Amino acid sequence: ASGPALAETNLHYYAQEGEIAKVQKEMESHTFEGTAGGGVVTAVASGANEIVSVKLDKEKLDWKHHDKSRSFGNLAQHIAELPAFALTILNQDEIDFAKPHPRSAAIATREKLLATFDENAAKLTTALDAAGDERLQTHFKMRRGENVFYDAPRFQALRRMGINHMVHHRGQLTVFLRELGIPVPGVYGPSADER
Repeated sequence: ASGPALAETNLHYYAQEGEIAKVQKEMESHTFEGTAGGGVVTAVASGANEIVSVKLDKEKLDWKHHDKSRSFGNLAQHIAELPAFALTILNQDEIDFAKPHPRSAAIATREKLLATFDENAAKLTTALDAAGDERLQTHFKMRRGENVFYDAPRFQALRRMGINHMVHHRGQLTVFLRELGIPVPGVYGPSADER
């Protein structure tokens, strides 16, 4: 199109653009609720594309794909607490599993799970930044009483039980999400649910 036809097309386009902007502005004051995974997750978003709240169904947190498996909620909490375990590896010379260790209270909200992970990861990052190579070369041991079942340089323990351990459980959690019908977020790029 050229000449008058092009001008008319442009006018039509700008008129539609103005209508779209008007509708978008009106939508900002509204909220919208959606669920995923058969009601496992309920999210409320504003018309301005902001998440207002996210709630997890407590019953789904107790879901297990097998009687011998961790529950969905327990696995998510374990992942959130793993950076604290890595901090223990960095700061202590050994762990004796024959001694009692306090258990954390169950975390029942997404916000608390994320806050726990963020807090633990920040503490670990600070400690790793301060740790020198000499500290990372020293050995870390795990034992049950007199039985030492792990003894390796601290950097290897951090890689194996900090990083690899988390990757393993994150993989389990994505399987749980898929089985519950919850869209799986991208891990190494977009997931099939994001395409």
